[in-house]
Amino acid sequence: MPVSESQKKSRNKWDKENMKIVACKIKKEHAELFAQYAAAHETTVNALLREFILEKINEYWYKAALCKWIYKSVRK
Repeated sequence: MPVSESQKKSRNKWDKENMKIVACKIKKEHAELFAQYAAAHETTVNALLREFILEKINEYWYKAALCKWIYKSVRK
């Protein structure tokens, strides 16, 4: 079923309010190799980058929370 114009408008509005594009410049040959890697793993470049970013965010905040907990534990 095709997406209606009102659905597109609604999706675009939500994306504008809630999403941000993250981009970087890399050499063409590196981009092509990364695309080949993604295809070989039956995924997309976008999915791999999103997964990497979310992993790093989780690692950072986990470490920050752990350090805070340790600091509070030691001060008791």
